[in-house]
Amino acid sequence: MESMNRQTVPYQVDNPTDEDRYEQLRYVLTAGRRPEDFDNIISSLSPPEDIREICNSNCGRAVKVAVIGGGAAGLSAAFELKKIGCDITVFEANDRLGGRVYTYPIYEGYNVDLGAERIPVSHETSWHYINLFKLNTRPFATSNVNGLYYIREARARKEASGLSVMENIYPKFDLPPEEARLPWRQLSGKLYDKYILGLSPEIRKELIQVKESYSDEVVQMDRMSYKAGYQSVGLSKNAIFMISYLSTLDVEFFNLSLAEMMDKVYSADFSQTYYIEGGAQRIIESFYNALINENLQVFEGIQMQELGKVNIRLSTAVDGIYQENNREKVTLKCRGRETKKVTLEEFDYVVCAIPFTSLRRVEIKPTFSITKMQAINELNYESSQKTFLFLKDRFWEQGNAEERIIGGSSGTDLPILNTIYPSDHAMPVEGSPGAWTLRPGTSPNSPGSLLASYNWGQDAEIIGNEANNLRIRDISRQVEEVHGLDPGYIRNRLLSWVTMFWSNAQYIWAGGCFGKPQDRTLFSYAITLPEMNNRVYFAGEHVSQKHVWIQGALQSGMLAANSIARAITKR
Repeated sequence: MESMNRQTVPYQVDNPTDEDRYEQLRYVLTAGRRPEDFDNIISSLSPPEDIREICNSNCGRAVKVAVIGGGAAGLSAAFELKKIGCDITVFEANDRLGGRVYTYPIYEGYNVDLGAERIPVSHETSWHYINLFKLNTRPFATSNVNGLYYIREARARKEASGLSVMENIYPKFDLPPEEARLPWRQLSGKLYDKYILGLSPEIRKELIQVKESYSDEVVQMDRMSYKAGYQSVGLSKNAIFMISYLSTLDVEFFNLSLAEMMDKVYSADFSQTYYIEGGAQRIIESFYNALINENLQVFEGIQMQELGKVNIRLSTAVDGIYQENNREKVTLKCRGRETKKVTLEEFDYVVCAIPFTSLRRVEIKPTFSITKMQAINELNYESSQKTFLFLKDRFWEQGNAEERIIGGSSGTDLPILNTIYPSDHAMPVEGSPGAWTLRPGTSPNSPGSLLASYNWGQDAEIIGNEANNLRIRDISRQVEEVHGLDPGYIRNRLLSWVTMFWSNAQYIWAGGCFGKPQDRTLFSYAITLPEMNNRVYFAGEHVSQKHVWIQGALQSGMLAANSIARAITKR
């Protein structure tokens, strides 16, 4: 039986074809006892219809569109609108494009992603653009059986059976006998059984859809916090506390909506993932080249003279959105951050592709609808923090096959919470889920970037607000403690470091949108609706049901562009 199971595990190849990805997703869903969800996931996360099916390549000629925000959502909207000939201006308040997609050169020849990085195999819209731009991808080692848990000063491995955790971590939590006999994944699986398998396939798919109204089951889930979901399946408070760290990031998200967390489980967002070689910024660069340099290969079937013109204005903040007597136009108040020059500029349509944390500071007259303004004020965003340490060798990849950690992560109850190992040396072991070996030609003696601390919420606030010298000291000490290294080990090997606390990122001011109880039912549909006489449209991961993922940003940008195309045809 074990041999048969090993043969059925699909291999994570580099640069997967669509069928390669589908095979991986089917495997995950079948293992989760719900293969029937495949078609619903793919259809919900696929790109919308091509904008040229809505109107021809010239229908946007002489139509002026402003895109506020040069992140993935804004750029995908601009890319699609360019296909129909619109005259587009992209306003980006910062001096770089990408928003929360931010690849940073930490050391000569080495890049790290300070923001979005992983691409799940189910995220069809992300793969649409990856394939269109011919970007190279490699497996991202989401889990590794050699990874560590270090909780309540006890250390265990992440091996599949869970015995290491039961032997080393369980005794620290005084679990009731009936829970102490079960592996922790079986304990946490009670939540999955009730709130994923307990729903019909038609109701389950609502978890990744934006709907005007949801089924009673999803409404009830959205009223509950994630922690309340665990409580509802009868787990003891000690088991819930333990699982919150074994699941690594659960403790950071216990106050969020249960439906918010289950939507990520439904589409298998953390099961089989990839990363873009060279960094996620490559997709931003590809958009830029297509928008500015007129890369006709990605505009198949459209003549150059039919494409719209795009002007990208960096370091230009939008401080106001106005519509007065002329309800066919929208006026933006624009401010050059370096020149200090303020201008009033008029457009036919606007795509607002900035997070609500940024839109909150913009003057809006007349104000948007009551529900839209309520969402701008109340929709929940979470802090996020990443700190990379660049070391002269990779201590985590050293040792025998049962010791070395090549990709994957380690979790702890210390403030660093989650340490993620780079996947650039990682090659899957065929037939063994969660097992990774060194790629040919790589060595643990070469330098590498360790994502030493990745966290959200309160721990992100704690670490993110530390002074840099204190932050690096504390993170280094905690990494040493998790791995059983001598004090000073990290400092003696440290060549460089970089840190990003997204709550301090100007004109972004948050790590990402995460819905609290009732955010979905109150706001998810209303925030997609246009404002100002159908002249202002909205895009961004917060406008999707794939919060914090590139997928949500890209798909929402395409949808906003298509909505403008429909509005143009009605004219």
